[in-house]
Amino acid sequence: CKSASKPATPPRSTTGAAQSWTVVQGEGRLGFEGDYSGSGFSGQFPRFTAVIHFDPEQLDASSFDVAVDATSVTTFNADWDSNLGSQDWFNFSRYPQATYVTSAFRRLEGQEFLATGTLDLKGHQGEVELRFTWTQTADGGALLEGQAKLLGDAEVNRRDFRIGDGDWYEDSTIGFKVLVKVSLLLEKSPP
Repeated sequence: CKSASKPATPPRSTTGAAQSWTVVQGEGRLGFEGDYSGSGFSGQFPRFTAVIHFDPEQLDASSFDVAVDATSVTTFNADWDSNLGSQDWFNFSRYPQATYVTSAFRRLEGQEFLATGTLDLKGHQGEVELRFTWTQTADGGALLEGQAKLLGDAEVNRRDFRIGDGDWYEDSTIGFKVLVKVSLLLEKSPP
């Protein structure tokens, strides 16, 4: 027997949050690309957590909350990496963690979106826009049911966050612009 008080369509989430997603273990990359004396270099932050609530049809209810273990940074160059924890660079002793928390989303076109959020890095906060694509349907068999792929990038000026301080602040040997690159394979979290 069907109750007359039961709604005809399923109600929206009572919490107002979009679908919750979890990064598939070993399938998340948070990297960056920069310039050193005219040659490109890359690096990554292997240790981070991402709390993702995202629905392309509920952008107002979507959010990203990312915590990065800054001490895990690597450029894959032992000499460079040995200096990254110093006061002029990431200053691990005072700022072992960085965060990125979104404040708004907008659809650009198709499955391309722009997230606006606050990056807190080395004690400095700044607005950063992350441009990303969201793929939720099976893509040539690459995605399983209940999975999604987020691929994105954001341009950051390292001086805005005092990464490369002291003598390095005005020294363009290491380029001021850094491209942050994100690649996440996600799966739906249980309700």
